[in-house]
Amino acid sequence: MDAGLAGLLGGVIGVAVGALGAAGSDYITGRKAEQQAQWQLCLEHLNQRREPRAQAYAAVLALANEVLGALAAAHNHPPTSVWRDDTPGDTSRGE
Repeated sequence: MDAGLAGLLGGVIGVAVGALGAAGSDYITGRKAEQQAQWQLCLEHLNQRREPRAQAYAAVLALANEVLGALAAAHNHPPTSVWRDDTPGDTSRGE
């Protein structure tokens, strides 16, 4: 085999290996992007399910505070709260 043919063959092999490497890299990048999109959809779905529950719990606690305040006012007691942060002497948070 003469030098010209060897150089041509080496160039063709180099281009083929480079093309295969680029195609493999594109495939891996595409798969990672697809997985990222699936994770994002899953997390958005979980947040959409969680938000109404959080709003409902907050509404129940607000109503309970109103009821406790009305009962305390009706019986001449100092107002209390169902919020643990508002309770005097609350040590549940480790303070």
